[in-house]
Amino acid sequence: MPRANTPSRYRTLGLWSSASFFAIATAAVLRSILFGVSFADPITLAGVGIVLAAVCFLATLLPALRAASTDPIEALRSE
Repeated sequence: MPRANTPSRYRTLGLWSSASFFAIATAAVLRSILFGVSFADPITLAGVGIVLAAVCFLATLLPALRAASTDPIEALRSE
């Protein structure tokens, strides 16, 4: 049975541990900034997720609409 590459295992372990550390640090910072809101408050977490998803959607929608409105032949001719 072939073994996984050992440096790959250590890299994955390092990435997961550093991501966990930054998640815990971010939660601690948010706990100190948001007064009266627990870092595990489901309504707040859902609201933040919805707001972030809406911002990402709009950030990708506007350039996509602009690109879709241009004529591909005109864009190729201008280059």
